[in-house]
Amino acid sequence: MRRFCRLLTLAFVLQFCSGLHAQTGTPNPIDAIRNAQDYQFLSSLFPQAGSKFDPDRDQVMTSDQQRDASAFLTSQFNVQKETLKKQLASVMRSLERIGVRPIAAISEAPTTIEFRDDQNAWSTTVSPTRIIIGARLLRGLVLGSLREAVEGKALFSKSLASYLGSTPGAALELADLEARARLFFAAARNGISMMRTEADFREHYETVLALMKGYLKGGTPPEETYDALRTRLVAAAAGGEISGADGMAMFDVFMRLSSHFDPAMMFVLSHELGHVVLGHSPFPTGMTCAESQRREDDADAFAIALLSYDIPGETEATDLALARVHGEKENASADRNSLAYGYVQAIQYGFALAGLSNLIYQQCSYRDVADRIAYLDNLRENFIASRTDAIEEIFRHFKSHPPYVHTSSDVESLTSAKKRKLAQNLFKLCGVAQSPKVHRLKKVKELPFGWVVECPNALPSRFRLPQFRARLGMHTWQEIELEYRNHLPGSSLMDENVIKSLFQP
Repeated sequence: MRRFCRLLTLAFVLQFCSGLHAQTGTPNPIDAIRNAQDYQFLSSLFPQAGSKFDPDRDQVMTSDQQRDASAFLTSQFNVQKETLKKQLASVMRSLERIGVRPIAAISEAPTTIEFRDDQNAWSTTVSPTRIIIGARLLRGLVLGSLREAVEGKALFSKSLASYLGSTPGAALELADLEARARLFFAAARNGISMMRTEADFREHYETVLALMKGYLKGGTPPEETYDALRTRLVAAAAGGEISGADGMAMFDVFMRLSSHFDPAMMFVLSHELGHVVLGHSPFPTGMTCAESQRREDDADAFAIALLSYDIPGETEATDLALARVHGEKENASADRNSLAYGYVQAIQYGFALAGLSNLIYQQCSYRDVADRIAYLDNLRENFIASRTDAIEEIFRHFKSHPPYVHTSSDVESLTSAKKRKLAQNLFKLCGVAQSPKVHRLKKVKELPFGWVVECPNALPSRFRLPQFRARLGMHTWQEIELEYRNHLPGSSLMDENVIKSLFQP
């Protein structure tokens, strides 16, 4: 059923875009890719010309591309540093609960990323102020994410993966992955976006639909369908035209590929940041293998603790808490959740495809792939369980004693009498005795847009205890506290969907 819905959805998108591309002057979707900073970064990691590429010998990037890549990595690293600044107390409390303690108190403030385009699969913390990340490591993460993509993992459309050269049962060797990535990025970079007539677009639409039907029926689409798709991709890589349908498919592939790569990259950056904050660097000589392995485990724990207070963790804990509040079965996909943290695609595929071995040094190894992923899964479940309990408590109190009641009604079109009536009805949802004062609607100028009526409810003292604040997340707690103090929406936890869900009967 899900595959059928996906087919109908994409068919609608293609049909919609068919109409767009029949109109003169409408840009091809591929142009949006070219201007995206993350696309430019990812594509620069791969050579754009030449039939062969030797990662042990060849450098790829121009000096301008290296500069831009360094700036991009720095911006991503700074996101994690800012998250840590807001959630340091919560992260360290979470680590303390599982027995992870810093060797020395180190500030991450002066730590910078040094990017290198060389043949070494760099990912190392040299000192408290210097972390080295290499292009080869990042290429490996892209190839690892591509491997997820062409296998159809993480809700990736197999039909659209065919644009990268995927076929059912194809051997996913490194050379294949490298060729697919280069072909896609070269086509997206070099292809000429052409406006199509309705008749031109129809041929591409029907080709893609035939491919999707083949997957839907569980069979293999005709070989000529693959040949047509690959021929157009090869032509675009050489500077030929990119049609509207091909542009849409390539845009989808890029977005999904990026959604796998970005978390993997953030996991690596968070792991290296963990070495800094936990006082591991510079690494002393003469450490035993057990000591080295413990430091790597602790850096992994730090990464997951930090990511648990970032977007992936916020989403997972929020979804679980909402399910409990509404009495629903907690059936979130474990695969989807783990992919959102990046460690699966990095450890299972990316590191090996970058050329990294499992050795820390001679006769001392990291955990093997399955053991390391299982260790991280357990850590994530531990951290998220604690957060989910805290978020559930907040949600239940918010539902029964909200600081405001929000509505997305078109208030400005109402008469004064109807506005007063709406305000009175909304105030009843505050869960307090009716107040004799006149209740007024206030307009919300930021997300979630709409109108609110203030409720005279306060945050209970039990939610102000240090232990609770640490479990919820210090920054998250500050946003919730401000929301109750101002009686207006203002926290990232209480987004529009959460608010609507909590106000359901």
